[in-house]
Amino acid sequence: MYWHATNDTATFISCWNHVASAIKSTDPKALCDWTINSHFTPNRWIYDFAVKHRKHFAVGEWGVVSGAGTNGGGDNPAFVQNMHSWFLAHAAVGLYESYFSISSEVDSKIVDNTTMSCGCDNPMASAKYLALWHP
Repeated sequence: MYWHATNDTATFISCWNHVASAIKSTDPKALCDWTINSHFTPNRWIYDFAVKHRKHFAVGEWGVVSGAGTNGGGDNPAFVQNMHSWFLAHAAVGLYESYFSISSEVDSKIVDNTTMSCGCDNPMASAKYLALWHP
């Protein structure tokens, strides 16, 4: 189960502001990232929120998920292409994105970070990812 603050958002926001202020009091150049998991929140919402509040946006987790049904769409290179295109189209506001590459839990691994090769659960998505992000 993922962690979320649906019961008392005002307290969560207050706590976030307190922690961010404490961090910035020791390093005014520090950036604090309120990460929203793209699995549960559409990128368009993140982008619109960032623009409205004159902030950058980041997608701290995104990825394909082996299998089908409620747990994912399988080895899906089209999804990787669409995410890449979306990030490029919104790059002026985007700060970063991070692919969630893990074999356990959801089988989203596409790249072996030590060899930059597939070694993964999703070979077609891996080939597309490597072609787009590491040409």
